[in-house]
Amino acid sequence: MKHVKENDLAHGEFGKWLENIGLDRSFATRTMKIVNELNSNYATGHN
Repeated sequence: MKHVKENDLAHGEFGKWLENIGLDRSFATRTMKIVNELNSNYATGHN
C-alpha cells in the first residue's frame, strides 16, 4: 500500500484507490504504520 501511495498514484488518489480495492482508509493507515514500526524495529534489532 505504501509503495502504491508514494509511487503509483497522483496526489489525492489514495482514498479512491482504497475504495476500489475494498479497504477502509483507517485500516490502511494503521497497517502501514504497524509495518513501518516493525521494519524499523527489525533494522535496529540486529545491531
